[in-house]
Amino acid sequence: MNRRTFLLSTGLVGTAWTARSADDVPAAPARKAEGQGGGKRGPRTMLFFDWFHFDEAREVQLVQGKPVWRPEATYCDPFTGTGLGAEPFFDRARKRWFKWGVNDKGLPEGFDGLFMCESDDGIAWHPAELPDVKPPFGEKVAPHHIHTFQCKNWGSFYEDPLAVDGYRYKLAIQHRGEWVYERALKDPKHPWHEVAKKTGKLKGTKDLFMAQESYLVSRDGLKWEDRFDYDWGRADWHPEEPYFSFFNAKTGEHCMTPRAGWGDRRVCLIKTHDFKTWTEPRVVMQPDAQDGVGVEFYTMAVTPYAHGYIGLVWAAHFANSKPVEWGVQSVGTTDGYLAWSDDGERWVRPSREIFVPCNAPPLPGCGMTRPERIIELDDEIRIYSNASIALHGSPPPKEHKGKFKHMVMHSLRKDGFMHLAPRGHSSELLTKKITFLHPEATFNAQAVLGEVRMELRDERNRAPLPGFSFDDFIPLHQSDSLKHPLRWKTQLDLTAAMNKPLRLAIRLEAAQLYSIRGDYHFLDAADENLLTNGLPINTTRFGN
Repeated sequence: MNRRTFLLSTGLVGTAWTARSADDVPAAPARKAEGQGGGKRGPRTMLFFDWFHFDEAREVQLVQGKPVWRPEATYCDPFTGTGLGAEPFFDRARKRWFKWGVNDKGLPEGFDGLFMCESDDGIAWHPAELPDVKPPFGEKVAPHHIHTFQCKNWGSFYEDPLAVDGYRYKLAIQHRGEWVYERALKDPKHPWHEVAKKTGKLKGTKDLFMAQESYLVSRDGLKWEDRFDYDWGRADWHPEEPYFSFFNAKTGEHCMTPRAGWGDRRVCLIKTHDFKTWTEPRVVMQPDAQDGVGVEFYTMAVTPYAHGYIGLVWAAHFANSKPVEWGVQSVGTTDGYLAWSDDGERWVRPSREIFVPCNAPPLPGCGMTRPERIIELDDEIRIYSNASIALHGSPPPKEHKGKFKHMVMHSLRKDGFMHLAPRGHSSELLTKKITFLHPEATFNAQAVLGEVRMELRDERNRAPLPGFSFDDFIPLHQSDSLKHPLRWKTQLDLTAAMNKPLRLAIRLEAAQLYSIRGDYHFLDAADENLLTNGLPINTTRFGN
């Protein structure tokens, strides 16, 4: 297949790829429907990462979901012997999947290559056949080799939903060592020029002393170039890889989650509007007292989801009875923890349980399973991770050398990050004061062995509204539904209850509730007073 045919068949000409979410075309406007920006309010998804929405919860528990490993989606690239990254992009219009990966096989020392893989279903992967795509210099070492560049570390592949600079795809990279020194010495405008002249080739220059950050950028995903003016680093700050990027539609900023420093395993946040000027790094996630000694955070991959952001925290388990033999403890397993943010700035961890676990030995990912990307489909969530049979800081077993790194995939029910479930057979919940702004609402629940019922009560919780009782509700009974409507026998939608202060009561019997979708707003005292007097309320403030 030649380059032009490939572009036309994959939609890279005139069609934006959809990354992270099936609803992100274009990414920013689609997420505004969940109240993320521009003052616009629309359908929202009530997820259960904490108890904020409820005033009462009787015999109910908050349960973390369990992603299921899909062995048929495990991939090891036949040329590089690695998983070649774990960041697929899904083109919803053409139902095709693509991903890029970085590897140095077959290339001169100090150089890396971009390789491209594709899939019809996001499960069975193969190298893309791109004979007409030539790297900018050097030889093409494999059919799916599309670019060669010089760097030391790299981050995540980012699809820029705004692309005001014309570059839809971006990869944050970091240059280190002799190459940076030589370049700085020759260029009077280089940030390291004066240091290079004064110090010469200091011990450590090759690995840690001098660094320069930049971005590889691309308009079409096939031709890439280095933008050194997109310098996301600082003269006194050069963190280890990896670093993940995401777009905050609420603030209109591009964000990155690097580490606090080289060997400092905490998650920072930096932000920019133009990729040239960045905020100071700010720590947003670090292990707490409940984690115990020996748990450290390598990074956090972030995905916009519903009205907020899902974080997948790489947790390294380095507790060790042996003395520290290097700068830090560095041998152990790595897996994924779950985090959530309403605004992309402040983060909570609803549980200290492992969310994306390592597999049992000797399966792929038994040493490290590090989640990189969430893809939301209509009926499921997919979590892609880079995986290794080796422990962090330890070589692989001899029989696996040369082929011990893979991409693995886990699947999860839609909205299945956290859910509500009875402690035993039945439970009831009562929300805080709420109002509905649209007549249609649905909920996502599993009740194969039981049922789910809902009731609308007045704001004082005195009695159900006429026609909106538990007995009148048309339940989800011995069934499973991602979109069961809120309907009652004589009230087939919420029209008669709209724009009133209410409380929603929920009854679960041998059932699990994952989410509620609708145009709703939780009320404070001022909201309730305004609404009671027929006056408009602000439904965008605080994103509740």
